[in-house]
Amino acid sequence: MSNNDAMMTSELVRGSQLKAAAPATRLSGLTEAEIKALARGMMEFLKNDFAPELTQTIELLLHARLRRIDERLKTLEGAAYLTDAGIWNAKSDYDVGMVVTFDGSCWVCQKWHSREQPGKSDLWRLMVKRGKDGRDAPR
Repeated sequence: MSNNDAMMTSELVRGSQLKAAAPATRLSGLTEAEIKALARGMMEFLKNDFAPELTQTIELLLHARLRRIDERLKTLEGAAYLTDAGIWNAKSDYDVGMVVTFDGSCWVCQKWHSREQPGKSDLWRLMVKRGKDGRDAPR
């Protein structure tokens, strides 16, 4: 807003039509009606002169945030997760992240395979080792 525009706005605010619109309560030398008119003028000024810049800034911020969310989602989707596959079965195929129980222990599949018994190769990783049977516990 140029100095000339500011002077014109000030003249409009102090115009006779605005002074009659509200009681003459003074605040910093202006009536309530003048303050409201200034606020409306500023809002219109901001909307017309700054809206494209504000919209562009908001869009840039949103795009940056969405990129971060998208990157995080790709990381999470690419991460291995565990799936309960029950008791190990020699006739089943197993994929990465499948968890089976075998001989009292819990095993996690490390690579896709079929029919490989847990504990016989690096295709399985021991997750929970078999504990004592508890028969020696006091009753």
